[in-house]
Amino acid sequence: KASNERVIALEAVSRVLEKRKIHPRALQMMLRCLDELLLNAIFDAPQDWSGKFYRREVARDAIFPFIKREKVTMSMAFNQNFVMVSVLDRFGSFSADRAMGVLKKDYQSDPYLTNVKTKGAGLGLHGIASSGVALMISSRPGIETEAVLAFPYFKSFKETKNCFRSFSFNVRSKPQLVSQ
Repeated sequence: KASNERVIALEAVSRVLEKRKIHPRALQMMLRCLDELLLNAIFDAPQDWSGKFYRREVARDAIFPFIKREKVTMSMAFNQNFVMVSVLDRFGSFSADRAMGVLKKDYQSDPYLTNVKTKGAGLGLHGIASSGVALMISSRPGIETEAVLAFPYFKSFKETKNCFRSFSFNVRSKPQLVSQ
């Protein structure tokens, strides 16, 4: 309902995963990935009717209520071996082209240059790609984007480096109006 609930949600997920004995360093890495998805949904996704992204330049620690379609939904499912966390926004502004540009860039050999107009770092997907999670993003342009992190209960931090990882982007085409 508000931007400051992001921290409360992260704390709740942390408590659940601590009880399930996920390795502490792996837990912190998973929480960073989840936080990045929440930040993207709260600050990077919102667009006005003209397509302008109106929250990208807002400080990431700003506190404000969500109005109408700004509401972000986080869901969590788990069983004895696996955890899945979903973050859903109601803008559908995810771009696979932009995401692939961030993912393919090698920031070890090519320096990261910040955009002074944007308050966020913009490296979220690159960081998620280097963690031990599977990421699935499904977007219906102009309607909603859902990002799902999936990962096992890591018993050691080393497991995060050796586990199976996957990325999946499903961006559907914009709905066409049919005239009669």
